[in-house]
Amino acid sequence: MIDLVPRIYDAGCGQSSWNDVMADVCAKLGATGHLTYQVAKSPDAGDSAVLSNDGFAPELLERYFGHYASCNVWAASDAMVPGAVFTSSMLYPDERLKHTEYWSGWLRHVDVFYVVGGIIHDDAQSRTKVSFVRPEGAQRFEAGEMRLLETIAPHFQGALGAQKRLAQARSLLHVLDEVDQGVVLLQSDGQVVHMNACAGMLLGEQDTVRMVRGRLEFASPEHGEQFRALARTHVQLARSRTVYLRLQGRGDQVFHAALMRLPDDIAGSHRLALFIKRQQGGGAPAAALRELYGLTRAEAELASAMADGQSVGELAEARAVSVHTVRAQLKAVLQKLGVRRQAEVVQIVGSLVHRHDESR
Repeated sequence: MIDLVPRIYDAGCGQSSWNDVMADVCAKLGATGHLTYQVAKSPDAGDSAVLSNDGFAPELLERYFGHYASCNVWAASDAMVPGAVFTSSMLYPDERLKHTEYWSGWLRHVDVFYVVGGIIHDDAQSRTKVSFVRPEGAQRFEAGEMRLLETIAPHFQGALGAQKRLAQARSLLHVLDEVDQGVVLLQSDGQVVHMNACAGMLLGEQDTVRMVRGRLEFASPEHGEQFRALARTHVQLARSRTVYLRLQGRGDQVFHAALMRLPDDIAGSHRLALFIKRQQGGGAPAAALRELYGLTRAEAELASAMADGQSVGELAEARAVSVHTVRAQLKAVLQKLGVRRQAEVVQIVGSLVHRHDESR
């Protein structure tokens, strides 16, 4: 069975056929056919999908999913739990099988009496089952065949999980290519996974973020540290899943960017996205802060400058005041915005910038 493991993962990545892999497993188990299918747990998740099939005519499968799946006495057993391998004889007595609607309406038509298999993948959206079958005239599956299948069942689970993430990622990439702002998907080491055309154009107009041998690098040490904080494996070490950046372009052009940690179940483990767009004129965020939150002009300018990436020290130097004065103003800003951290101030200002740009 071990020689099948690489091929299982190839099937999960779309580089080989599930039918070919399952046919080889079928031969090693001495089974006469196989069926692997995915069942959606809600109408929004789609219909049932067959991943592999040998021995089941399409019209009979249609009858199974249309009615007889609900009569499946093996699946109704409380013993069938995700991750475990079972024989049909363990789930329902062989001697009683022929007295069921499941037998008379479906099993006898597909010449199946004995099965070994189980639920090899289970998540919030769907459940995937695999079955290897024998007719009534053959012997039942025994402990040795169960152990063979148990050896590779975890690899089926891993490959199916990878297949789902790959499908989600491809769907996400298609959407990203349609949006009207730059989007770059990154691995935790800065390696670019995908960059849409808009991002390529915008990054070429500034020098704050550079592409070096397929990797995104930040000219500012502070921006680089913010990226590394988001990319750390321990998510709690990063205070926020989003960091707003101000990127200085050539001449007077300014770009607003958001660096975001993506959920693992959408993009894979430790993936980030950089969203980038041109600044469409100034003044609006500070004015909105004054109107919506009651900030003074100085406080609103302070909040806007912080969102542009300026540190407390830089703000004090630019205003020719002490760091203590800037921190006192910052404390007042936090209180009026109803937040506790500077990162939350940046998020609020970033949201106002985004809304202002969209309204233009």
